[in-house]
Amino acid sequence: MPDYCISRRQLLQLALTATLSGPAKVLADTTDGQGLILSAFDDQHGQHFFGGFDELGSQRFAVPLPGRAHGIAIHPSGSVCAVIARRAGTFLSIVSLPEGRHLQTLNNPAQRRFYGHAAFSPDGQRLFTSENDYEHQRGVIGVWQWDGQQLRRTDEWLSGGEGPHEVIMHPDGQLLVANGGVITHPDTGRDMLNLDTMHPNLSFIDIQTGQVSRQLNLPSALQRLSIRHLSVSSSGVIACALQYAGGVTLPDSASKVVPLLALLRPHDDHLQLVHLPEGPEFHHNYIGSVCWDSEGRWLALTAPQGSRAYFFNALPLAENSAGRWGPGITYSDTCGITQDSVAGSFIISSGSGGVISYSPIDGDWQPMPDRFARRQRWDNHMARA
Repeated sequence: MPDYCISRRQLLQLALTATLSGPAKVLADTTDGQGLILSAFDDQHGQHFFGGFDELGSQRFAVPLPGRAHGIAIHPSGSVCAVIARRAGTFLSIVSLPEGRHLQTLNNPAQRRFYGHAAFSPDGQRLFTSENDYEHQRGVIGVWQWDGQQLRRTDEWLSGGEGPHEVIMHPDGQLLVANGGVITHPDTGRDMLNLDTMHPNLSFIDIQTGQVSRQLNLPSALQRLSIRHLSVSSSGVIACALQYAGGVTLPDSASKVVPLLALLRPHDDHLQLVHLPEGPEFHHNYIGSVCWDSEGRWLALTAPQGSRAYFFNALPLAENSAGRWGPGITYSDTCGITQDSVAGSFIISSGSGGVISYSPIDGDWQPMPDRFARRQRWDNHMARA
């Protein structure tokens, strides 16, 4: 058994027998319902749920859902979260934490569809949802505000592009929007209707005015690289996970592989594109999720279509270097990923069933011991409350 696994279990034992601080206290907190790891999942009968489990994979709650869910937005207080339907969805559930009570269901307005993700404002007073205005073929941000104990829609902003997917808050208080550039319509499901005219971008929205304050685009030769998912490090480095909508190679450069990671460091004026360490035969030019570790040094990306996970050390070794890749791993239908309680380590889930903890620093890998985590078929995203 790897030393990392022993260390994790030793900490749990300490949590039960000693006065604790530091990492051991993190594990002890899970017995009080804190330190929750959250994700949507399907059980063995194909029923849809949203669940929470602790550091060892033990169930804390499971809330039935009306359909398959995708992203999770946690309120700054940690007292509630939003669970958003898979694109192009029609529901959003508000769930209390840590006990996991369903509080409210939000439904999309007419001619709108939820696009999989949401984010709470820093003060917790508003919820921002990525949406598709399919009649006008444009992306919008739904603005929802607390009215007592319920959220109600109060405004709508343009997202700055088409097909907005993940939205997160930047440390400077602006809303980051991954405008994927893809137009879809409910009548044609998830079919991409504008492959030849895609214009993906990363937009910053001033949440006081609802206006786009800054926008970064990919090179025109990479117009079919859809910006899909976002993560921002403790030092403010933005990571964008990309998906290529034009096949496994660029039409004008068949000998090259498309970059699937874009980084924006503080004070930079352009996206730094990074190629994965393997070719498209391994990842199928599709990254499903991206996450920084708690120190903002290691970045994890998952490629569910290739059952691969990649780990990038983003501390540059030289002035012109983006960083360096650590060894990747194979894990069946892996997509969901979130920070572990230990720096440089991640919790990773499988759509085939199972959750592991993994550290790219020393390659230690441990399946979650509790059978609840092992038996469920986990959806694409995870979050730590």
